[in-house]
Amino acid sequence: MEVRLASYLLSLSTEEEGNIYYKEMRTSNLTEVAEIIGTSYRHLNRVIKKLVLEGLIERKKGSLYIKDLQRLRERANGHIYE
Repeated sequence: MEVRLASYLLSLSTEEEGNIYYKEMRTSNLTEVAEIIGTSYRHLNRVIKKLVLEGLIERKKGSLYIKDLQRLRERANGHIYE
């Protein structure tokens, strides 16, 4: 699941002012994202929390920010969600 989420975030991320982020990752969108990547909303939240604790992403003001692009790419294991 971490690989799928990491690749999904990378596929939807944009770079602005040196910060890479995926915005609009709000509760209602998380349900849709969970369906898209094939997991439950609860499990998706657990995986997000784990990636936050590991310092790969940051959850702030309803958005997810990529803090460590290199490690997130490694976690995606070369896969980009399409």
